[in-house]
Amino acid sequence: MKLIGVSFHDGKWKLINSCPSKGRLQDILHAGKYHLDAVFRYSILSDITEGIIFLHKNGIVHGQLTSNSCYIDARWTVVVGDWEQFVLHRAQKVQFFAFENLYAEANAEQLHEPDMANFAEYLKSLYWSAPEAITRDASEIFIVSNPDKPADVYSYGIIAFEVFTDMLPYEEAMEYQATSGPIHIITAIKMDNLRPKIPPDAIMNYSHVTNLITSAWHRDPHQRPTFMDIQKLVRVANPKHRSIIDSMMQALELYALSLEEKVAERTRELEKLTKNMSRSCTACFLLRSPISSLRIDRGARILRLEHNLLLGHCRFHYPCGCLISHRYCHLIE
Repeated sequence: MKLIGVSFHDGKWKLINSCPSKGRLQDILHAGKYHLDAVFRYSILSDITEGIIFLHKNGIVHGQLTSNSCYIDARWTVVVGDWEQFVLHRAQKVQFFAFENLYAEANAEQLHEPDMANFAEYLKSLYWSAPEAITRDASEIFIVSNPDKPADVYSYGIIAFEVFTDMLPYEEAMEYQATSGPIHIITAIKMDNLRPKIPPDAIMNYSHVTNLITSAWHRDPHQRPTFMDIQKLVRVANPKHRSIIDSMMQALELYALSLEEKVAERTRELEKLTKNMSRSCTACFLLRSPISSLRIDRGARILRLEHNLLLGHCRFHYPCGCLISHRYCHLIE
């Protein structure tokens, strides 16, 4: 992501970055327009891992890592975004709130005229947050204000769940949400160790991924792997180490090959059809001895049969408008 500039708003400095061309990872995963094979999915995890390793090596905690804060560029590489807010707030000694814009709207709504739909949207953004990082503010609203590196690992585990199941976290708990709401979901995450349910048929062929996901969202932050450990796990799970762009190139090559085969097949069908049409269009009879020539006059629509035997025979007007010797009517019939 390219840095465009810096903005000072509401007493805080903020970075302004360009948005990669393909949009957010969450939209790609859940739009239903793309078929992602295993190589694509592992490449997504690998790209995010490398991005967070770079941040952690530089002492930066992301703090609000979700599939909505990861972007896809023109080369289908995953770019980690929205990482600067926590470090900027710390540098300015300003209180950090994850998903600040949504939190500000939710806080204002609680104080004035609550909009439960927007408030629920803010709470759902906390589904990616580690339970130990979730606290409450003075208004008893759930917040994330002091995340650490293990909290980023937990968030990564939720993203990995999305990547390999094509599901949003707690999507299977719609009935539970309808009766109790996101507040009770978050309470269960903190108190009852509630985690997204992994469908066995969704990742039955990805045992390494199941271990990665469950270890990343371990209840004890100290039991979670580091991102260096995660990088090794992803490499073991995906020994081909192919990038998304490599996979796309192979897919395009296979597609081009299939097109060539289809073109060749259609060409053979066309040649066969042309031959059949050529035979069908030969509607005239090849008459050798009695008729010396058969000529069709386009303007007058006259069939003229030239032969020395035509002299002396009677002629008549055939219904089709052709002049023909009575002797040879049976040939036309």
